[in-house]
Amino acid sequence: MRFLDIKLSGRPLWVVAAPGNGGSVMAAVLEDGRTEAFSIAEGRVTRTGVAPERIPAGAPPLLVLKPASLPTEASLPQAALLPGSFYLNNYHTNPVILPLSGRTAAIDNRGNIVVREKDQKGTITDRTLRINALPDARILFDERERLFILTHPTADYGHDILGDSLEATRITIVETDPVVRVTKQIPVENGKVIEGLSPILADLDGDGMSEIIVTVSDRKSGAQIAAYSETGEVLGRGPEIGRGYRWIHQIAVAPFGPAGEIELAAVRTPHIGGVIEYYRLSGGSLRIVAREKGISSHRINSRNLDMAVAADFDSDGKTELLVPNEAFDTLLLLSRTKEGVEVETTYPVDGTVWTNIAAVTSGGEAIVVAVGRADGVLRVWVPYLYL
Repeated sequence: MRFLDIKLSGRPLWVVAAPGNGGSVMAAVLEDGRTEAFSIAEGRVTRTGVAPERIPAGAPPLLVLKPASLPTEASLPQAALLPGSFYLNNYHTNPVILPLSGRTAAIDNRGNIVVREKDQKGTITDRTLRINALPDARILFDERERLFILTHPTADYGHDILGDSLEATRITIVETDPVVRVTKQIPVENGKVIEGLSPILADLDGDGMSEIIVTVSDRKSGAQIAAYSETGEVLGRGPEIGRGYRWIHQIAVAPFGPAGEIELAAVRTPHIGGVIEYYRLSGGSLRIVAREKGISSHRINSRNLDMAVAADFDSDGKTELLVPNEAFDTLLLLSRTKEGVEVETTYPVDGTVWTNIAAVTSGGEAIVVAVGRADGVLRVWVPYLYL
């Protein structure tokens, strides 16, 4: 891999990417909300238009390359970030576009879920449902456009590592078709909270049914990973840390295992000696099958939980995990082996990682990786094939 360094006009907070123009399009959102976008193809960087020129400071962005998919009549350039009005005065989380219907779902500043649709005449209709959402919950949706949202926040735990003192106590499932309604609420046990912004929805045990995976925490035992069924049954728990106010950052479920076994990757205590752990669901428990020290995936007090990416980066047919080291100056490509965890290759940052990690396919299966640095540089790693 070779890299390109792009000087930005300020320090970036978020980076989003999508395939386009025979390569990829990258948009950086600066700490003050200003936006900049670039087209990267055949090793060349071209600045491209992006709308709007600013989004609410701190708001996580949503990049759209097809204006027709937006429920708005605005004429947009090639790269578009959903404008401030789509955030419904809640700038701690971003809206999502439901791909089958083209509708937009967002959480407003009162904790309601709002599903917006546009008919053939251009009339916009908002369908609002009160669910008491966590203010910074990230909306997860499945192939049926059902929404999975963390709800019913409490300040009782007070760990404060994800941007505020509020944590969810329930997982709420919302149906969006044919009507917008709550179909299930899954509470965690008394005294526990969900430390995260969204669940993971994945089939951990290969039975064809997806589990709902969250990190639950309490004052006595700290964090552990838990997997629930859609009916609310606990299907498996990982080991507890054993001490309060210690966190586990769940990252991704993929065929990480040496023989392609489905595993959950998570980082234990990313702020105080991070350890990558790989879990498997078996016999009613989540077992740790491999671990490795020297990893991080989150900056304390940040809502950025996207500092890791799972993909087949080297086209060998296996899924790897790309995460920062503890110093945040290098990205590590981790591979699962029979012996445990191996650092397959490194991506030197030559600075400090300050944003999420963005990854996008470009030119077939090749993956382009980008990260924003604290010194205002966007570093983009491009496969040799495209230089």
